[in-house]
Amino acid sequence: MGRIRRIRISKQMARILGLIALAYVVLMFLFYYPLQTIPFVLVFLIIFVFILVKSRKAREFFKNIFIKKPVSPPPPQSLKEAVLRHARYRCQNCGLRGRHVKLEVHHIVPRSKGGSNNFKNLVVLCPNCHSKIPAK
Repeated sequence: MGRIRRIRISKQMARILGLIALAYVVLMFLFYYPLQTIPFVLVFLIIFVFILVKSRKAREFFKNIFIKKPVSPPPPQSLKEAVLRHARYRCQNCGLRGRHVKLEVHHIVPRSKGGSNNFKNLVVLCPNCHSKIPAK
């Protein structure tokens, strides 16, 4: 007898499959019991729209299902060195010198949001200032 293979799916794919199954069940009930199903569908749609309007996470989730932005690779070490030299090995926020702490190269527009490894998009920060920047 053959071995059963387990299929691994991501949480996002599981949610999509769940939504498809829910839509299938609603459509089946709609065709077999239209008068009983229409109020249920309307209430479901109102709740769904309300969640999308109020929840930023829900909007981002449904937006990210269909739109996948390619993430650029991290900047090469030579570019990091050039940015550090241009900043004179100082944090561009508080002015702390690189002798006392290991400086970090930060993207002004994050790579995940379409930011590039352009010289103008990079800034030198100390770990303390870098940790204070909110995640975008």
